[in-house]
Amino acid sequence: MQQDVPYLPELGAEPLVAGFSQGATLAAFLEQVQARRPRFAKVQLAGPATLAAHGPGPVMEHLPETVRALTLRLAQAGVTPLVFLDEPALHEASAPVTALEFVRRTASEAGAIVGLHCCGQANWAELLGLGFDLISLDARLSLDALLEDRRAWLRFLERGGRLCLGIIPTDAGARYDVDELCDSVEASLRATTPHFERALSRMLLSPACGLALHSAEDARRITAEVKQAQARLRSLL
Repeated sequence: MQQDVPYLPELGAEPLVAGFSQGATLAAFLEQVQARRPRFAKVQLAGPATLAAHGPGPVMEHLPETVRALTLRLAQAGVTPLVFLDEPALHEASAPVTALEFVRRTASEAGAIVGLHCCGQANWAELLGLGFDLISLDARLSLDALLEDRRAWLRFLERGGRLCLGIIPTDAGARYDVDELCDSVEASLRATTPHFERALSRMLLSPACGLALHSAEDARRITAEVKQAQARLRSLL
């Protein structure tokens, strides 16, 4: 929780390798990254389980190549790539976990720090063991479920894994208090995590899910509340 990370809104479903679709958006992002030279920059793509839920096709076939190419483009821009796979469909029994692990390994071997985002239910113990550097989740919905298998959680931490806590709800009409959300996260982590402060210091914070369907005003408010939560949790360190 030490710095902001610039990010590119999630890329579309069509293959990106041939010059990258949404190329103007990607080019503008890379131009800004090269100009500002942050330490990290984040991109996110639909993962294999979610793509498979919509049926087999060329997107699924080209996903590893796409992930590798995008990772290399970010590295060439002079930053450490954070590559997230977006997997809301992981609750489905048929989700291809082996494919997910293969894409993770492809990104990792290309030089990325690799994250998994799932804002729904999932087999968290299994996912914690797949080798991801970061697990991103809706804290209010899933944090306690992830922490339930304490052995899997502690193994994840021991090998250097981090959480990206989706701490601010993004569902329409959600009612919440930012300090109360932070208090809940603190209580859950203190109850399960030795060296609580060290684990907390390594976490990222984000909105619980994407902001694409929100107004610009709501997106600004939610982003400001993420920073409010960041300050609140940083005060515990």
